[in-house]
Amino acid sequence: MFNLGELYRQGDYLKQDYKKAIEYFQKAAQQGNVTALLNLGLMYCDGKGVQKDTKKGFEFIQKAAFLNDPIAQFNLGVIYGKGELISKDQEKSIEWITKSADQGFVRAQLYLGLIYGQGKIVKQNPEKAEHYIKAACQNHSQEACDIVNSIENEP
Repeated sequence: MFNLGELYRQGDYLKQDYKKAIEYFQKAAQQGNVTALLNLGLMYCDGKGVQKDTKKGFEFIQKAAFLNDPIAQFNLGVIYGKGELISKDQEKSIEWITKSADQGFVRAQLYLGLIYGQGKIVKQNPEKAEHYIKAACQNHSQEACDIVNSIENEP
């Protein structure tokens, strides 16, 4: 069910049809597919295949995050950080993005490494910055590896 939903959502091998994608994602979610929940949430937030409903979209993303999907956790953290769908909450943002990064999601690792290095959103913490940037590099993020290499090659 999930794979059919993806095929309809992407439109690479089948004619793109967001309504059919929603239909298959709903079936997959009912069968326990967590990524289908995330995709439903994103599609409701964007109004793709359904009438835009950010509240319902947020609920799907949140449910997937609570079921330990690292991509959903990252997205939930971003939602809390931006404060567009719900009240802005940087503490919850960092909490969810950290959960995602600790599961090895490379975008979350790179994000945390950068914000701990900059110290604008959270208190600057060079050790945490290094930890997450190196983790992202080990997970094949070229951007993170470039940062590691530039730091190691500083005079």
